[in-house]
Amino acid sequence: TKPPAWPQDAETVHALMLTACGAVFEKVLGLKVTGTRQIHSDYAKLPDWQREDEDKEYLPDFFIRHEGRRLRFEYERTLKSDRRYKDYWNELGAPMCSSRPHLLYLAATENIKNRLLGIANEDYYPGLYVCLADDFKNALGRSVFANMSGKTLVF
Repeated sequence: TKPPAWPQDAETVHALMLTACGAVFEKVLGLKVTGTRQIHSDYAKLPDWQREDEDKEYLPDFFIRHEGRRLRFEYERTLKSDRRYKDYWNELGAPMCSSRPHLLYLAATENIKNRLLGIANEDYYPGLYVCLADDFKNALGRSVFANMSGKTLVF
């Protein structure tokens, strides 16, 4: 039999970055993080009728507990299609139309950050906040996440 495929470099970098971010949120900032493995385990335990409400395709990289709320967190290393983002954000519903943080992106490049905020501005998703990965790393997580209107969140 053929051995399982070794992870691609992109998958490894993504996983390492998420691990590092989770460690910063928990160990440096004192926040509770629920990682991918736990998200999938919890999802698998849901009854079928609840799984329809939370499509597995749109589960985030991890959740962060902040001020009693559960924020979605995504590390974006490469740009996807505008349609893919809009489908995901539409699936999240009403919280994306509020300026309260709901979905946080850590963008690998300035271009990705600008594109995410541009799409959010085009279709009005003020619940989306973005931070540049280098800023996050340099500030050990105490960096600024901003939405399309310039409203900010700092941990």
